[in-house]
Amino acid sequence: MKKVTALLIAGTMVLSLASCSSDPATPETSEPTTVASTETTEATESVEETTAEPTIEETEPAETTRKLTEPIYLPVIEGPDSIEQYEGYNLVWFDEFDGEELNLDNWNVTVAREGANNSELQAYVDNGETVYVQDGHLVLNAIKHEDEDGKVSYTSGKVTTFNKMDLLYGKIVVSAKVPEGRGLWPAIWMMPTNERRFGTWPKCGEIDIMEIICQDTKTTYSTIHYGNPHASQQGIMKLDSGSFADGFHEYALEWEPGEMRFYTDGVLVLTVNDWFTGTSENNTMQYPAPFNQEFYLQLNLAVGGTWPGDPDENTDFTKSQFEIDYVHVYQKDYYDTDVYKPEVTLRGPAYTDGNYVFDYDFSSEEEDFNGNGKWTYYNVEDGVGSAEIVDQVAVISTEDQGSVDYAIQFVQPNIPLKQGSTYKYSFEAWSDEERDMVACITGPNADYIRYLEDQTVTLGTSKKTYEFEFTMNGFDDPAARIEFNMGATSSTANIYIDNVVLVEVE
Repeated sequence: MKKVTALLIAGTMVLSLASCSSDPATPETSEPTTVASTETTEATESVEETTAEPTIEETEPAETTRKLTEPIYLPVIEGPDSIEQYEGYNLVWFDEFDGEELNLDNWNVTVAREGANNSELQAYVDNGETVYVQDGHLVLNAIKHEDEDGKVSYTSGKVTTFNKMDLLYGKIVVSAKVPEGRGLWPAIWMMPTNERRFGTWPKCGEIDIMEIICQDTKTTYSTIHYGNPHASQQGIMKLDSGSFADGFHEYALEWEPGEMRFYTDGVLVLTVNDWFTGTSENNTMQYPAPFNQEFYLQLNLAVGGTWPGDPDENTDFTKSQFEIDYVHVYQKDYYDTDVYKPEVTLRGPAYTDGNYVFDYDFSSEEEDFNGNGKWTYYNVEDGVGSAEIVDQVAVISTEDQGSVDYAIQFVQPNIPLKQGSTYKYSFEAWSDEERDMVACITGPNADYIRYLEDQTVTLGTSKKTYEFEFTMNGFDDPAARIEFNMGATSSTANIYIDNVVLVEVE
């Protein structure tokens, strides 16, 4: 297993990315590491990859009586001695891809037109070139085509276990190796077998065990989507050295009635237990909906789309293969379905003066801006830079400003905000030369709503205090986020930030 940094970000967030029955769009979010794949999925294997409209009425009254959904237990099977056994679990399904061709008793090969999901560029085809078994691995191969007029198109591979292995609770372990290259987007994920039960995405739920944007193969994402309005929770792992394209890595999900746990190479990346769904914001279905129904597994390699962007001249389509070594599925003997949603609690201020911002003056010796302290620095989307503390001031240096405002980003997560409360937010900032910076407070748990709208401030060379006031109009949020976004501007001059304060106004 590769050495990993302590950057395991298990945030709760509410995103709006997709629909089970329509082409999703990426939210306007400044989050570089919390956007998750929200590809639409098929209820039947069809060219359009469409799903039937839900049969529930959108005005259906909320449930008033607890009704427990019993687990569905798959038969216990024997597998090769090479398959790892886990204490408390029984093997119920596996594919080692040891044959000469894909086992169609286990898998469906998806056929879908280009652009069917997330503005992706590939068409999923079944022609023996995009989905095949080779040397004990399932290979999903993305291919670039160019016609005589110079028009470029792409084909790729996707397989699912729809109606062949549908699971309600269990442990899934997948060993996979991803390709490298801008615009390539491999995923290991799950969707409900019957998307009609709770309605269109995101009410139906989605489980993303692994997604990697292959221009950054050091980072992997694990996410669930749910709710009305759309919500998601995500965990992220970053490697200190090497990449997930260097070899095979294990991605796992442990799914129980009241909790999901996601692992990468045996490291716990995300634990979630507080999801919800409903036909409207005020009509919530009984917990643990929507994750109390059967889901099926999907493996695919997308090209382009709203998250990774398009391939560029450096994307090597001779090395664009997503390889899967094995898929193992386990279940426990028994799952207790009598579970309740945890109550939301808001922490108090970080300091006795009422400031909710930890290490507001950058005096902590534990801060490294790499996820080990209270503040985190990111650079994504071609952004190149760094952050450090100099004389108890946060200094953000930029080499390349990147293509989006969050390409250079400095954040503090887990800021508690109470519905109906008014807050005063202030910070000191300046720069080596006049330049812009965007400050905001977002709700990763509320579709990246701006609790404090994006505030573009023009920094000068002298220290200045910026102050804003806003009222929290959303639901109580224990995981709001302070953001400073410094990408995609006309300057790469250093920015200095100090004395970040958020207090509730009486």
